[in-house]
Amino acid sequence: MLTPFGVEFRYPGEEIVDRETAQEALNETHRVRAAILQRLHSYLAQGRPSS
Repeated sequence: MLTPFGVEFRYPGEEIVDRETAQEALNETHRVRAAILQRLHSYLAQGRPSS
């Protein structure tokens, strides 16, 4: 869902996004960020692997 925002909507004037679509993208961005932070926190909590 977010891929078009990284490519198609990157340059002004190319495409107009309605408020509802923008809000959905923002909500999805928040969900993705939360998932990444959760996984990152879990990963970092494991500490350095022993060699």
